[in-house]
Amino acid sequence: MRRSLGLAVGAPFLLAVIVLPRFAPLAFRTFWTLAIASPLDPRAQEAAREIGGTAAACRENLDCGAFGGKFETERVLVVGGTRGIGRGIALELARAGAAVDIVGSSGVGGSVVTEMEATHAEETGESRRRGNRTFRFFRADLHSIGGCRDLVAAVDAAYVPPGGEKFYHSVVFTAGQWPDAKEPLTAAGHEKGIFLSVVARFAVFELLRRAQLLSPDCRILSVLGSAQEAPPGFLLPGGTDLSFLRDFLPKAFLTHIYSPDDPPPLIGTLISESTSADLILLELAQRHKSYSFAGTMPGLVRTDVARGHLGALNDVLFGILDWLGITFSAQQCAINQLLVLRFLAGDHITGPMMKKNWVFFDHFLVARLPGRLVKNAGEMKLGALLHNKLTKLVEKIPS
Repeated sequence: MRRSLGLAVGAPFLLAVIVLPRFAPLAFRTFWTLAIASPLDPRAQEAAREIGGTAAACRENLDCGAFGGKFETERVLVVGGTRGIGRGIALELARAGAAVDIVGSSGVGGSVVTEMEATHAEETGESRRRGNRTFRFFRADLHSIGGCRDLVAAVDAAYVPPGGEKFYHSVVFTAGQWPDAKEPLTAAGHEKGIFLSVVARFAVFELLRRAQLLSPDCRILSVLGSAQEAPPGFLLPGGTDLSFLRDFLPKAFLTHIYSPDDPPPLIGTLISESTSADLILLELAQRHKSYSFAGTMPGLVRTDVARGHLGALNDVLFGILDWLGITFSAQQCAINQLLVLRFLAGDHITGPMMKKNWVFFDHFLVARLPGRLVKNAGEMKLGALLHNKLTKLVEKIPS
């Protein structure tokens, strides 16, 4: 009897242990595709399959040999490169041969530079500094326009070795912040996450462009939450797409100054970040045709930033997700982002499959069109409205 009971209880458990890790990744991808992901982008699918296959092999082997030295002549700026996803991208760029500058607010930037130098030397067999293969850290607080301006001024004034180039071939934006319940606002009263993910990214791009620190064919990669949909009715309590776009989005980070007694709504804030970032990216692509732009969804990535935010649930939740096989390591995520940069640098972006200078990728490297909210916002000319307001915000502080 006891043996039968043990089998009745143990067999399903053993079966779950064996079966779940095998099918969970497929189930998660199916759920993502059917419930969350934005529509497929037919312009880019053929080229995307090529890099998708390469990405799978690279991630499995944790080997970027597929890049074949294609970054060796390039200088890249990673804004948010001292922790989490940004740090992983910076290290992989160094491994692939690029000269890399990183931006961060913490004091660990120096140690990341040392890691990049060691990684580059180990991968290439070269000395830690050779020609224009330099690795630099710029400490900056991007919670204000003044901080963005100070960063670009420091970059502009920085020494460039003989034979090096002053401008960047690619700029990668990963700077962001999870909602902070204790201190959600900047000193000026803006929600911190929205400011870093949208306002600061726009300001740094615009100031770099004006300072002529971007190459004529610069690639701009924004790693945030592209290629996803917001389920209808999920935006705000009692809200609709129209009310969200018309009333909440424009004032979420531009005209409405919050106070501790008037906190921003969590769901509306998160959706505002991803919607606004994609909307601004499309507007920039329309205004700056010589540059190419990509927005990506990093997925569930195992980093110190994500783990630290979850507090006590951290180890338990990530342990389950890791066991199910639906998370990426920081290195795997970084390889995805480098492949997107190569996609932008190749013939795909100007060939007949693309015909436009922008693309969005999900964390499976499937090319997707902008989501419903972004499309509707574009039809309402909100992209131009936000661009104009952000430009005025950048210009508000004199040089």
